[in-house]
Amino acid sequence: MDAILGAWSSSVTLTEALDILEAAEVPASGINSVAEVFEDEQIQARGSIERHALESGLNLCMPAAVPKLTKTPGGTRWLGPKLGEHNESILESLGLDPITIRKVTGGD
Repeated sequence: MDAILGAWSSSVTLTEALDILEAAEVPASGINSVAEVFEDEQIQARGSIERHALESGLNLCMPAAVPKLTKTPGGTRWLGPKLGEHNESILESLGLDPITIRKVTGGD
């Protein structure tokens, strides 16, 4: 099946394939590229992509909570710890002594 469908789908455009499948009452759709996702008016209107400014000055884009409810739309409140923020406590929990931890983490 994979070879047959692959050969057929590579012989038609996406629009042609979707038209043929719709006529045959086969549920189908295209898959958006990343660029198409960011350009999609519906995705923008629904706020489906969250944008967060990082301390580095870069922006982080990530999917928003789904479903987006009217009274409780959800959202990201915290992006997580800074890189390496918990290194010392994790190394300590693994049994490393303070001198070794300083050497490993560059705190010396």
